[in-house]
Amino acid sequence: EMCIRDRQSTWGLAVSPEGNRYVTCGGDKTIRLWDLAGFKMLKHAGPLENDLRAVDWAPNGQYVIAADMKGLIYLLNSETLEVLNTFQSSFTNKNQWIEDIKFSPDSSLAAFGAHGGASPIEIPVSYTHLRAHETGRNLVCRLLLEKK
Repeated sequence: EMCIRDRQSTWGLAVSPEGNRYVTCGGDKTIRLWDLAGFKMLKHAGPLENDLRAVDWAPNGQYVIAADMKGLIYLLNSETLEVLNTFQSSFTNKNQWIEDIKFSPDSSLAAFGAHGGASPIEIPVSYTHLRAHETGRNLVCRLLLEKK
């Protein structure tokens, strides 16, 4: 039941810092929060706009970040799965989806790599806005997370 997602693939999985929950994302365009001990779904977000390909849980436990097939990045509240913000990366071609996304150990940055290339990005994040500055190609992308 946990792995079959309406006959769509599960592409990403991340475990909470406490180790008692995890999130998944996949071809059904949803992000799902699971209880590890009880093996049951607690919440879900979506369906979102596109198939999701990557997900991570911030080490501070506050955020989940996910990326989709067309380069859209979602920042979510880890308790409610409410989408707090989105950012459209430069990877909008169907052959350049984001394959992986990870938070830094202090939860202040996230980096992602895409199939077919990467581009460095710094994104200050608050609950109300995202800004981005792309500075080149063929490097790992960076997202700067800030509280306001």
